[in-house]
Amino acid sequence: MRNGLLTRGILWLGTLLFPALPPLQAAHDLAKQPLTVAADDAFSTLPLLVETQFTLPPADSYQIIVANQNKAQPWHWEIYTTPSGELEVYLPGFQPAVIAAGIPVADGREHAAAMRLTAQGIVLSVDGREV
Repeated sequence: MRNGLLTRGILWLGTLLFPALPPLQAAHDLAKQPLTVAADDAFSTLPLLVETQFTLPPADSYQIIVANQNKAQPWHWEIYTTPSGELEVYLPGFQPAVIAAGIPVADGREHAAAMRLTAQGIVLSVDGREV
């Protein structure tokens, strides 16, 4: 098992993954300190639901919001923004491996994203809308 590293923004992980933490207590300012969450088989098991609320500044580089394992691991996945600020999901081993939302979210405002991954496919939502 590997730890997941959360690297930027303000992040809240839904109570599905952290049932003991109310959402307000799970907020963490990642600009001040990256957050590592203990590895859990739930991050690598289908069905998987990842919900985040975050605020990201504009940037000209990739910003990882939340990820599971490192890129060499078989159950790696990540939710991130591109250098243009648009939200994407990377799922190596799945087809397609990159799901592009086409919605800019690195703009200094609060946003929400959800990724539902099942054996049938993925559903990505940004600010409550499926993309």
